[in-house]
Amino acid sequence: MERHERLTQAVYNAIDEVNERLEPDEALDRSPDTVLIGEHGTLDSAGFVTFIAAVEEQVERTFRITINVIDVVTAGEPGQWTVAMLTARLADLVDGAEPR
Repeated sequence: MERHERLTQAVYNAIDEVNERLEPDEALDRSPDTVLIGEHGTLDSAGFVTFIAAVEEQVERTFRITINVIDVVTAGEPGQWTVAMLTARLADLVDGAEPR
C-alpha cells in the first residue's frame, strides 16, 4: 500500500474512533470530501480535538513518526478542511519526517 493510501486509511481509522462517540446522525463519512472543520463541518470543538488526537495516534502507529496535527490545520488557510486536504498536508510532513 502506498503512502497516500496508508495516510488516508489512518485518517479513516481516526474517523471510525470519533464516530464511536457520536450519535449516528452526527457520524463523519469515510470520504475524501468529508468536511472536518469549517462552515459545513459537523464536529464541535470537543469532537475536533478528539479527532485530531486520533489522527496523531494513527499516524504515529502507521509511520512511527510524531506530527502535531493542530499545527498542520492552524498553519493552513482558514476555512474548510476536508479529509483530502488534511491527507495531502500530512503527506508533505510524513515525507520530511524522521521515523522514531
